[in-house]
Amino acid sequence: MTGPDSEWQLLHGGTLVGTITVDEAGMPWQCGRFFPEPAFSQFRPWFDELNAILEAEEFERFDDAYDRIESALGSVFK
Repeated sequence: MTGPDSEWQLLHGGTLVGTITVDEAGMPWQCGRFFPEPAFSQFRPWFDELNAILEAEEFERFDDAYDRIESALGSVFK
């Protein structure tokens, strides 16, 4: 388990998309701040769509939108 102030890197292949700094850690969730890198602009529309789905409570669309992100990006504990 990671604790506060730990960092995760969001990657697309070998390209750094952004860094997440953990503010709160508890099972099973971690809360943190995201610091985008220039490569994030390519993926921002996908995250915007995911947030819109959640806001509209259109949960039946969530898995497809999330799967696209999960297939393209990976995270690594730093």
